[in-house]
Amino acid sequence: MKERVFGLDVIRCIAILMVLFCHTLWLLDGVTFFGRGFIQSLGFFGVELFFILSGFLIGNILYDWFDTDTSYKRLFHFYARRWLRTLPLYYIILVINVLLAFYFGNILPDNTHQYVFFFQNALSRMPNFFNESWSLSVEESIYVIIPFLLLMIKKAFPKIPFKQVFIYVILGIILLAFANRFHALNNVAHQINYVWNLDVKAVVIYRLDAILYGFLIMYLYKHFTHYLSNYKILLVVFAFLFYQIGKLIIYRGFGFEVFQVVFYLPLVSISIALLIPFFYQLKPFSLEWINHAIVFVSKISYSLYLWHYSIILMIWKYDVYSNFNFPFLNNPIQVALYLGVTFLVSYFSYQYIEKPFLRLRK
Repeated sequence: MKERVFGLDVIRCIAILMVLFCHTLWLLDGVTFFGRGFIQSLGFFGVELFFILSGFLIGNILYDWFDTDTSYKRLFHFYARRWLRTLPLYYIILVINVLLAFYFGNILPDNTHQYVFFFQNALSRMPNFFNESWSLSVEESIYVIIPFLLLMIKKAFPKIPFKQVFIYVILGIILLAFANRFHALNNVAHQINYVWNLDVKAVVIYRLDAILYGFLIMYLYKHFTHYLSNYKILLVVFAFLFYQIGKLIIYRGFGFEVFQVVFYLPLVSISIALLIPFFYQLKPFSLEWINHAIVFVSKISYSLYLWHYSIILMIWKYDVYSNFNFPFLNNPIQVALYLGVTFLVSYFSYQYIEKPFLRLRK
């Protein structure tokens, strides 16, 4: 797989813009307009898109590495590269969130220390602090578990071909995630204060399969490249049909509660995964400036994700805008300024925080 694939940059760009546009609704309180509900749903689908893309890319790395080298050195190499990519900026944002909590007079959650190890939403509801970190907990947990399991099982059963070990581990954890969500029906779904978004969607133990459908589509693409490439348009059509018809059948067959808690998330994940072959073969557009813009947004997408909400949006909404009366800041201008500041901060974050650590990975 090439270093940069344009179609995958398109996915990153689409995903982060979906999340950003969703959260701009915080700046439009009380403003009703056609399509507001649709924009509100973009954040959810954007994060799920990130999960599948991440699984596709990291799954490919693990598959290629461990197929030829099942040493502990290789495992350490994977963890080192992964954590140099994600941890430095994450910890900086975490510290800033703690400082902002003191500045605004907010009470920190009792389990703030768990954010250091991504345990804040491992087994229970995501706290109302540094909210966007829930997805990083899901990803980091899987990226600790999967490589370790692959290595241990391969060492324990060296005669089994690695591709079989790989698919058995992935399918096994997917089944475990289904079992956990069935357990959630009795564990959380009947509680008075149950909120699907916090008690299921953002809890690691129920999202163990979140990125694994990306692993699966990678595995299929590797072994059936010809078929997936030739039928990529058909897969896009099938993805939308699968999502719509799947919702209807499962909802009517099992009822709303089982559908929402157990089946809805994997339904979304599988539908998104089926889009990957189309995007993977997408060629750059004829207008060069569009290609440059897509790659630029893709490169700074991690910084955009971490800065835009709990820091820039909170400062903008609860400090700058509330303490200073700017009569010219009507809603569209306010949103445009917020997005401009977010992109500027994220660009410098990428240049001076992310890139130096990315160079160390080599």
